[in-house]
Amino acid sequence: MAPLSEQGQAWVAEANRALDQRAFRAAQALADSLDTLDGAELDAAFLRGRIYLDMNQMDLALEAFEFVVDANPDYPGAFHNLSNVYYIEKQFAQAADGYMRAAEKTSSARSWYAAAGAFAELGKPDSALWALDQSIEIDSLNADARRFRADLRFQSGMSEGALLDARSAVGLAQEDIDIILAWARIETQVGNVDDVLFPLQVLTVEKPWNYSVPFELARAYQKQGNERQATRWFSVSDRAREFLQPTELLERRVAAQPGDVALRIELGDLYREQRRLDLAAEQYSVVVYERPDNLDAAAMLGTLYAQSGRNLAALDQFRRVLQADPNHELALANLAVLLLQQGQPSEAQQVIDELRRINPEHPAVAQIEAAIASAAASTTG
Repeated sequence: MAPLSEQGQAWVAEANRALDQRAFRAAQALADSLDTLDGAELDAAFLRGRIYLDMNQMDLALEAFEFVVDANPDYPGAFHNLSNVYYIEKQFAQAADGYMRAAEKTSSARSWYAAAGAFAELGKPDSALWALDQSIEIDSLNADARRFRADLRFQSGMSEGALLDARSAVGLAQEDIDIILAWARIETQVGNVDDVLFPLQVLTVEKPWNYSVPFELARAYQKQGNERQATRWFSVSDRAREFLQPTELLERRVAAQPGDVALRIELGDLYREQRRLDLAAEQYSVVVYERPDNLDAAAMLGTLYAQSGRNLAALDQFRRVLQADPNHELALANLAVLLLQQGQPSEAQQVIDELRRINPEHPAVAQIEAAIASAAASTTG
């Protein structure tokens, strides 16, 4: 396979950044650009496969990756990503075979780890443990692999090894809630239950929507024999689960109907109400790709980016909306807020003046002008 030209490499790097931002239309445009280069047909197809995979368009992703694998079985990442499609489609035997081929070709810790997941789904824990051993041997700092091996060891009755892996995993990824919960489950059963109480109590404040946290805290208190606290936290878990049940039902509907834009907007709004901003932005980014003329969705995506601290992406979204519709009130209001937060009060005032011209009664006009005046007063004072 001939190496990609410098221009092609630059487009691929830019496409990767676009995918990180869930900017699917920009990534697709870059894939189209790759197609214009001699010898870049497979690179363009592989990039399209990744875009379709991220958008949950599995038929198109499968077609793209199969095209790459058929043309060049050694194309980097092709078998792994093809197997990702098989895994998502619950074709676990094909996924395991593909991951194994990828792992053997590249000695990839990632592919060995993925193969373990497929083996586990097939009900082959010994094969899954063997694949995880290979993954960890290549990358001993992979916290997810150690967490997975801890779970499998615990299920297989290998308590000591499970506890060692769980502790290693949480030491490597102290902020990862799934790893913390996996460690807490095992530590509570076969380790020192006192060690899990404080970390879980902190998480009940930081992650109030996650009902598994109070549930594991309740089990820890139960292990201690503190039935009063156990009952309290089981009740908290039940209330959180009840609160999130509509969200989980809607998640399943979106997974079953990925092309339903209205469902995605509904799910994005639910995430936004729960302050799960990254998940909300993920839904809105798919909507914007599917419906580029939906300027309300694009403006909301910009707002979510701004609230998440992704200011450059937010600015891009607001400016794209205002280029299409200079009178879009949500984009103007939130662009003004972002400019003010970035220390650009003059630019924010210009945007608010435009919003006032369009809608003098818009509540953001008075609110942002008061904030601009307050910022000016604090500067002069």
